[in-house]
Amino acid sequence: MRHRLASRWVVLTCIVLALALIGYGLAHTLGPAGQHAVQGTAEKSPTGDGTSAHPRRTRLEVGLDGCTHDWTDAGAGAQVFEVKNTSDRPMEVQLMGTDTKGSTGAHQDAQHAQIFAELEALGPGVTRDLTTSIGAGTYHFTCMPEDGPAVTGDDTDVPEPDPDLAASLPAPVEHAEAATEQEIIPYTQKYERWVKDQLPGIRTQTDQLAEVIQRRGPTWRQDAQHIWLSAHHDYMKLGAAYGAFGDRGDAIDGTAAGLEHGADDEEFTGFHRIEKGLWSDESPDDLLPLAQGLSSDISALGDDDLQVGALELGLRTHEISEDTATLTLSGKDDFGSHSGLDSARAQLEGTRELVDLQRPLLADRLPAGHLDAIYERLDRALDTIDEAASSHPDTAPADLPADARGRVRSQVGQLSEQLAEVAAVTDIRRAT
Repeated sequence: MRHRLASRWVVLTCIVLALALIGYGLAHTLGPAGQHAVQGTAEKSPTGDGTSAHPRRTRLEVGLDGCTHDWTDAGAGAQVFEVKNTSDRPMEVQLMGTDTKGSTGAHQDAQHAQIFAELEALGPGVTRDLTTSIGAGTYHFTCMPEDGPAVTGDDTDVPEPDPDLAASLPAPVEHAEAATEQEIIPYTQKYERWVKDQLPGIRTQTDQLAEVIQRRGPTWRQDAQHIWLSAHHDYMKLGAAYGAFGDRGDAIDGTAAGLEHGADDEEFTGFHRIEKGLWSDESPDDLLPLAQGLSSDISALGDDDLQVGALELGLRTHEISEDTATLTLSGKDDFGSHSGLDSARAQLEGTRELVDLQRPLLADRLPAGHLDAIYERLDRALDTIDEAASSHPDTAPADLPADARGRVRSQVGQLSEQLAEVAAVTDIRRAT
C-alpha cells in the first residue's frame, strides 16, 4: 500500500489533462483544494461570437473583496474567460449555475448548483484561461481563496442566442453537479468496512511468513518468498487507505527513501525490508524479528479506528495509478523481488474496487459513456500488465523490453488521466 505518493503537483498535472474529458471546459487545472474568494472586473465587450472558431473572450480579475461581479455582455456558446488572480493567495474559481434562464435557484442554493467550469490553484498574480461552453440560463462565479471564505458573485443571465447564430454554436458542456460531504460519507464508510474485511487474510499470511522463517525448513526461503508475494499483493490492493494507517503504514510498507543509511538503516522495516532479505542471502535469524514485527503491525491495523477522509476518497482513486507509474513501474520500491508487475496489478485491482464502490455517485456525475470508458481502460491496463508478466516472468517493470515497457506505461498513464475525472467530480465543494 502506498503512503509516500508522488508529489501532488504531479497528480494535479494529470488531472489537468483528464478534466478536458468531462466537457469542453470543466477545469484546465486541479490542484490542492483550498478556500478561495474574489473581487471582479470584466472587459465590457468580449471578443468572439461564441462559435468554436471564435469563442467569446472575457477578461476577469479576482481578488479578496468580491467575485467577478462585473461579468457583463454575456452570451451563449464557447467561452474563454481570462482569469487573473490579483490577490496574494491561491484561488479556486468556478462557473456555476443553471441552464434555465432567469432561475435564482442556482445562486440561492449554490452548494447544489451545477458546475460548468472550474479553475483550481490559480496562483497569485497568475492569469489562466477558463474555457467552457454554455447555453442560455442564469450563471454566477464562485471564488474561494486559500484560508478564506467562499464568495459568490452576482447572477448573470445569458440570453437565448440569435436564431441565425444558434445553429453554429457548440453544445453546452455536460455540467457536473457539486458533490457534498453527506453524499460521499456513506461511500467512505463502505470502503473502510471493505478494508477492514481484507486485513484478517493479510494477517494470516504474515503469520505464515513468520512461521516458515522460524521453522527453517529445506525450502524455507522459496516458501517465504511465495507467501510474501501473496501477502504483499493483497496489501497493495488497499491503496486508498494509505493515509488512514499513519506511521504504522510506513512501518508496514515503507521504502528506504529518506532514511539516513538507506536500505541498511535500522528503521527500515516491513514488507520491503523483508523483501530485501528474502531475495538475498540474509539469514532466518535476521528476518524472523522483522516478519514477526510485520505480522504484529498488520494485526494492530485491525484494532485501530480506520478513518478514510471523505475529502480524499475520489482523489485517492486517481492517486493509486499515479503511484503505480511513479514508484512501482519505475522500480523505486523494488528491493529484490522484481514483482512490480504483480504489485501494479494489485493496485489496479484496488482501483477497480473503489470505482465499483463509488459507481452510483459517479454515474450521476460523469458524462454519458465516461464511466464505461474508465472500466474499459482498467481492463486494457490489466490485460497489458498480464501480457507483459506472462511474456517476461520475474522481470522488473524497468527491465522489460522497450516495447512492452512502453505499452504498460502508456496504459497506466491513460488510465490515470481518465481517473482524474473521478477526483474532479467527487471533489467536495464548499458552501458559500
